Formats: sequence, structure tokens, C-alpha cells
Amino acid sequence: MVSITLSYDAEKMIVGEYKCSLATVTTNRIDSKALQENRPDIYSLFIKPSTYEKLTIR
Repeated sequence: MVSITLSYDAEKMIVGEYKCSLATVTTNRIDSKALQENRPDIYSLFIKPSTYEKLTIR
């Protein structure tokens, strides 16, 4: 049996004994393009790659 519930920003599913959710996560980040154009000296000191997805299965 599969049950799907949509609530706000997360999709939740129950598949057998497993509870799954996929959520959109919003964070505040620096506008790197504007910083790079206006202050490349500061931009180069603080850049690092960041990737984020979250899948929860219980």
C-alpha cells in the first residue's frame, strides 16, 4: 500500500513499513555573482562548493 500526502513544502509517502519524505530546503546565501563583480578580493577568500538534497526514509 502506498499513501502520498502533500503538505506545504514536503512530499510524504508511506510504503509498507517505511515512512519517506522529500523536502525542499531553503537557505539564505550570498549573491556570489554580485560579490565577485564588486569585491573579487573578498569573493576569492570565501568560495566553496555546496550541494544539498535531503531524502528521509524511516
